[in-house]
Amino acid sequence: MPPFEEKELDNPKLLTSAAAEIFRMRRARDRVMPEGLTGEPAWDILLALYSEEPGELTVSSVCHGSGVPPTTAARWIGVLASQGLLERTKHPRDDRVVLVSLTAKGRLIVERCLKAMLRANRG
Repeated sequence: MPPFEEKELDNPKLLTSAAAEIFRMRRARDRVMPEGLTGEPAWDILLALYSEEPGELTVSSVCHGSGVPPTTAARWIGVLASQGLLERTKHPRDDRVVLVSLTAKGRLIVERCLKAMLRANRG
């Protein structure tokens, strides 16, 4: 990440960029580490959704992006929804497809985490 000022931490573009970069770095790490030694499905799901904001992702996209089996991703989607961090909706044209998006509470939690991580990265 390029250098930034504290006041820039409220810039949505900086936070979205940071989320996408962290997500890419985690996937790069996953390709190197032995299987089963990494994983934070909840955080990966939140990062994927935040970096796509304000859009929605299909459950299958979230499963693929989080790098865990569909059953694991589905379980974590349920946990995150029960915590009020994301919501599931039906696709407007295909009832078989479920879309997932961050709630305002979920967006706030991710932003707080990203800001804390960026501050820590600055040293």
